[in-house]
Amino acid sequence: MIFLKLLAALVLVLILASVVLRIRKLRRDDLRAKERSINPRLVSPPPSPYQRASGFKILDREDNATGQREPARPRLEPDRDYVFSDSQIPVDDYVPATNRHNEQWALSRSTNNSALRVSPAIIAGAVAVFLLFGILVAYGFSHH
Repeated sequence: MIFLKLLAALVLVLILASVVLRIRKLRRDDLRAKERSINPRLVSPPPSPYQRASGFKILDREDNATGQREPARPRLEPDRDYVFSDSQIPVDDYVPATNRHNEQWALSRSTNNSALRVSPAIIAGAVAVFLLFGILVAYGFSHH
């Protein structure tokens, strides 16, 4: 008999907790909806401190050609050796970077890990609680 009372109390607590959480969620959603419905007149940008331009002027090609010159482009010296990539480094001078990480390290870092960490201890605890609950229910039915 006590078992049935405890079971009813547990069910009642679960129902009340779910109702309270649902009411909190609905109130929070209402507050968010009210915050989103802001008057658009209050969101308009303030007046600019600068004077507006009266218009723009279209330049002819002759005016632009005589008014501006293109800057001189940098040139490479023909008698100097330039290195544009690492593949042109001589093999004798190449020192491998031993302290760099490998591909497995990069792949393990690039995967998105879940924010919810479920360890084997948590799973074992949940299974134990469910088994205990099942045993209590079976015990209650066998004595009733």
